[in-house]
Amino acid sequence: MRENWQYALLALVLAVFSWYLVSGRERVETWVQAPVVTSNTPSDMVIMDGLVGKVEVRVRGPSALIRNLAAADMAYTLDLSGLEPGENVINLDPGQFPLSGAVRALEIKPPRLTVRADRVVSREMAVRPEWKGELDASWRFRRAETDPPTVQVIGPEGYLDGLEAVPTRPVDLPSPRPEEVTREVALDLPPTVEAEPSGVLASLFFGPELLDIWVKMPVGLPDSAKRGYRFDPGEVRLHLEVPRYLTVDAGFREGIEVRAAPLNGLPPEGGMVGLDVTLPKFYNLLEAKPDEVRAVPDGDERADREN
Repeated sequence: MRENWQYALLALVLAVFSWYLVSGRERVETWVQAPVVTSNTPSDMVIMDGLVGKVEVRVRGPSALIRNLAAADMAYTLDLSGLEPGENVINLDPGQFPLSGAVRALEIKPPRLTVRADRVVSREMAVRPEWKGELDASWRFRRAETDPPTVQVIGPEGYLDGLEAVPTRPVDLPSPRPEEVTREVALDLPPTVEAEPSGVLASLFFGPELLDIWVKMPVGLPDSAKRGYRFDPGEVRLHLEVPRYLTVDAGFREGIEVRAAPLNGLPPEGGMVGLDVTLPKFYNLLEAKPDEVRAVPDGDERADREN
């Protein structure tokens, strides 16, 4: 028995070799995943959707070769040279796979792709700053400015057609009652869209909610007056916008001043003069009735008789 061990070892080797030959030549079928790579995409086109990264392929061949298939060997090259705006139905051909003669691709899932594409265009568009945060109930957004006010946008024609202005990333408000918030902020664009520049300096302006009211205020002398005057009428009505939250207090009139405003000083003989209205912060003057008054020097008896 000891003298025949070499024969036994040789028989084992031959059996393993025979099994390898039989199993290696056995033809099998299986499904494998293959990556999809694109080529010849037109420079003026962009793919919106419908493109897949992988497909499934049914292959047939010797089991040994099938087991040794690498993903790189199975890459499917998708030629997009004929791409047009809109939907493009592209049939996938199993014969496109670069396989050896012993291995064949029989079927692909999905058998076709519906790729939606759009033409790439460039347009100059205004920028619209966005913000986020909780405002006080009495506070309102007023206006926004950006530097630069417009940017050059490059992207799918269909997307740009529906875009009135380019939005920014939201600016965080620092408080419930901000007045002016200025930040360097990036534009908020999808991956298929580019802009030059890609960011702007955004300024957001806020203030209190305003209420229209009419108030009566006396007309006073300018600081430059050298003598006493009285005015006819002695009071004027002001149409104002004032912060609504201040009108709950009668003190909202504090800080409102109406003075005579002659161009070259009050004349000794008197006459018609304009008005200079001083208002607190956030107040706006809409109208004054009347917008001129008559200045009457103190002691002018003739003017008193005329009135």
